[in-house]
Amino acid sequence: MNSLDAKALLTMASPLTVERGQEYFFHNRISKIVRQGDRYRAEVAGSSRYVTYLWTTPLSGRCTCPYGGEGACKHIIA
Repeated sequence: MNSLDAKALLTMASPLTVERGQEYFFHNRISKIVRQGDRYRAEVAGSSRYVTYLWTTPLSGRCTCPYGGEGACKHIIA
């Protein structure tokens, strides 16, 4: 995968987490998006401001939030 595939991204988290991430997206909580090759970096405003990283090959993500659940957090989905 060379580009960001939204459908694949939605498989990274539970349906509830996807819904919450989409709410963050539609409420413009994402800023400072930077793409470097197959990696995206963004800041997402939640209860604090979190830094998220998303790699497209292989599809994976990392976030500075304290989420301890399975799969991606809502900030990565956003």
